[in-house]
Amino acid sequence: MEPLCEDVISKWIAPFYMWGIRSPDEFINHYSPIRDEITVELCRLLLVSFNWRPRIAAAYFAAIEEFRELEEHIGRLFLRSDVCYSGQGYALALGVFNTPGSVDFLKRYLDHYLTRKDLWFDQTDAMAALHYTDALNGTSNYDDYFPKWQSFVSDKPNSDLSGALERFRGDVGSIERIRNTNTEQGVAPNA
Repeated sequence: MEPLCEDVISKWIAPFYMWGIRSPDEFINHYSPIRDEITVELCRLLLVSFNWRPRIAAAYFAAIEEFRELEEHIGRLFLRSDVCYSGQGYALALGVFNTPGSVDFLKRYLDHYLTRKDLWFDQTDAMAALHYTDALNGTSNYDDYFPKWQSFVSDKPNSDLSGALERFRGDVGSIERIRNTNTEQGVAPNA
């Protein structure tokens, strides 16, 4: 794929990866004026870029707008883990989608990457997403993976799963706030 043009980068990528979902006020300031232009097709365009910045912006957009038709694409990118930093966005989108398919992608990710002690990627984010979906669904996937998690981090003293759980809940709260702010301002959500 050809590199994205500067107009696409400045409108759809830079304001969102720079501030991230953890700065909802800044995100809302940039998101509200263009929300009606955010489509599944735009997200697909951003997801095929071989760069983490457009991919994480697309994952945020998909989570906010609940573009579940991107679940397969996001899930496959998550499993490949071929671009750094974007996995947090993929795990967030999959957790927010909370479908059997998205939960399956999270579990498949952990089935592979918790066995690879040499690859410390987005296992923490996947665990946090499972914890979140368990709370919604009354399931125990997180508990099932916890022993594998403990083995995975046995030689990683700086792992912080409790912090990841808190961050994930905060990210979901940011998504809800962004959705609600845009709805309150009369910006119709995309569906």
